[in-house]
Amino acid sequence: MALDISESVKNGDPSYLTLSQFLTVNHVSCLAALEGFKSSANMLVKYMEEYPMCPQILLFSARLDRKHATCSGLKGFAELISEWPKEVQGIQYLWNQYIENALADNIELAEKLLTCWYGKYGEDHCIQSSVSVGTVEVSIETSEDPSLASAEEVGSGPSTSEDEVYRSLNLSLYKIVKNNLKEALVAVDNALKSASEECYEHCLREHAAIHMLEKSSAANGFSLIISYLADHRNLPTRELLSRRFCKNVKKTSLKQLIDDTIGPPSADSSMINSVLEVCFGPTLLPEKNVEVKYLVDFVETVMEVLPANYRLALAVGRFVAKHYTGANSTSMGTRFWAGSVLVNAIFRAVPVAPESVWLEAADVLEKLHAAETVKRFHQQATSVYPFSFKLWHAYFNSCKASGSNTESIMESARQRGIELNVTP
Repeated sequence: MALDISESVKNGDPSYLTLSQFLTVNHVSCLAALEGFKSSANMLVKYMEEYPMCPQILLFSARLDRKHATCSGLKGFAELISEWPKEVQGIQYLWNQYIENALADNIELAEKLLTCWYGKYGEDHCIQSSVSVGTVEVSIETSEDPSLASAEEVGSGPSTSEDEVYRSLNLSLYKIVKNNLKEALVAVDNALKSASEECYEHCLREHAAIHMLEKSSAANGFSLIISYLADHRNLPTRELLSRRFCKNVKKTSLKQLIDDTIGPPSADSSMINSVLEVCFGPTLLPEKNVEVKYLVDFVETVMEVLPANYRLALAVGRFVAKHYTGANSTSMGTRFWAGSVLVNAIFRAVPVAPESVWLEAADVLEKLHAAETVKRFHQQATSVYPFSFKLWHAYFNSCKASGSNTESIMESARQRGIELNVTP
């Protein structure tokens, strides 16, 4: 497959350029994980020669260079920006990544960069564009139609409108460091309104982060997330590889029968979850306790739109298990509700939730003191993953801890070739 894609790219087929770039970035990532930094860096340098105007590869180089700076051939952010052709769109995107990378651990550098950027582009400076040079769209996730050789052949980087979007984002960051939150909000609002599909998620995260600076309360964060649910762009649909055969079905009635039988895939909740992470951190919910009413209203609103959002459901379960431990009716009712949300989210997921999610959910249900629910949940989990030693072992330990009979569980596992008396 990779050879076919490479051959199509060499023959000038633009439909394969993005896929080729995607495979390239993932190849470097795999090398870094399996063989270490040196091997991945050497391969990255080779890819940079083959794709000299590919933003994702260049940014990979800049981040590695900033972290390690031990491999010749890698280029840092400053070098990339200084070498970027004036006639090619994308300079605002590179500045944005450079600034945000600095903001992560070096505020002084970020302030210097923003001051430098503002001197060049902050006022009413015109962002260069060339009608004669083709433009392609680039995003944080994927890059569209990158150049294989030079800017004269195919332009690389965001289109004019996207360069304006990144300029607005950079302007909002500059206004923040100058303590002008009002103008920062205006700039980031403009960026989100004009964002294309390719850079929309990045703009959404920036929009949420800056609006949380205005009022960083849990209620404000909840209201912000709910407002995002009204925009269909925040609820992308996924095409499952296992269902591509449906494209070859010509009869409408047969297509409808297939949809009714296996059901539609779950809406992708990753974008909303990424915004929750911006607002509240990796826990997806406020660290401090919030009133039950606000929590329930918020979660129910989100789950109504994203019923299979098991990542949020897990976060809710952990939150409730931590803050509602009492024996009073409020705590018990809240724990029961959280358990129901979690079970429903996992059962409604299409495709099926990963094995690790079922294991984590079982652990959360134990902490919610949902004994009967845990037993039925384990039964369902072992039917979905009948050859999972970890799930059978968790089921066995749960029943053993509660004093239930474990003989039937051991026999069912043994029929599938799993011996539960063996330590994992």
